[in-house]
Amino acid sequence: MNPSPDYEAQAALFQQAMQEALARVDAVQQDLRRELDAAIEARERTRELCRRTERMAERRAQGALDRMRSRLAAEIREETLRTVVRQLFRAGRSAAEIAGWLELPPDLVSAVRMEQGIAAFRGREASVLIDGDVRGGTVIFRQDALQVSFPYEMAGGDALVLILAPPAAHWTAQTGLPPEERIPLLEYVAAAVVRQAASGGSFRIEADSIVIYGAKPARKSRRKH
Repeated sequence: MNPSPDYEAQAALFQQAMQEALARVDAVQQDLRRELDAAIEARERTRELCRRTERMAERRAQGALDRMRSRLAAEIREETLRTVVRQLFRAGRSAAEIAGWLELPPDLVSAVRMEQGIAAFRGREASVLIDGDVRGGTVIFRQDALQVSFPYEMAGGDALVLILAPPAAHWTAQTGLPPEERIPLLEYVAAAVVRQAASGGSFRIEADSIVIYGAKPARKSRRKH
């Protein structure tokens, strides 16, 4: 007869195998749990990094926007002040009066003064205003209470503008100024017009006019072959 199986020994082996399998499952689950926890932690770190990056980007963008807004506001303010200064100069006010009224830095007033062709004539502040367009208008010289107007018109040929001026024989009668001031004043007016409207140009004083010429184009050098 064959010996009967040892069921108790087989059961013990089966139980041991089950315990080992369950232990391996527990170990695998623990490994998975650790990996899952690590992944969750990494995800949270990534999210926090993203949040910090977003906050930093927002701060930088806001800072750039604030700087741009401040720069734009400063530019608008300066251009507004320049416009007011131009209008006051055209109204015959002096640089000292404008700087005192508006409490402006002297360099801004000086810059507009140069832009408007305002400089000293015979030791006192004077100004020249061009009132018109390319076809014609009036050039106005101002100094203190004195105002002298010269009509101008578009010229032809090499000339840009022809400014009409009283001839020497009628100068004092039409302007109230002595004859010896005619040429200096006309030169002052001509230089101011060139500076304002014909940069790089030139002028010539005639018997009854001022001729304004544009800048001469640069000559092209000829290449030798």
